Amino acid sequence: MRTCWIVGIAALLGFPVPHANAQSNEPETWSATCMRLKGSDMQKVGPCDITVTANAVGATETWQWSDGVQTIIKTEAETKATINGLPAVETTVPGGIDKNASCMRLETEGLLYCSVLKP
Repeated sequence: MRTCWIVGIAALLGFPVPHANAQSNEPETWSATCMRLKGSDMQKVGPCDITVTANAVGATETWQWSDGVQTIIKTEAETKATINGLPAVETTVPGGIDKNASCMRLETEGLLYCSVLKP
């Protein structure tokens, strides 16, 4: 399944994406499993809802974790990304994580955020 930020960017650029409603600027929400890792240590894992909104200049994902915590991932037309306001980059899925996951790494913190959308 496509990554959420890929969905947001694809919708932003006008590519057809199933279930993406960004053309009308309406948010789209998916159920997912979200993870936060530091190195190989799984710090947090659990169900979450991911809401994606996109417009002509960027996309925002809001991860609402089941414990009430929010993680906000922002991208700007392929130029930069942030997680909770800190610089981030898309990265490969580490071993031991579902191959369908999508992951982003905080450049300064060494934290990895991954999500797997539920069918």
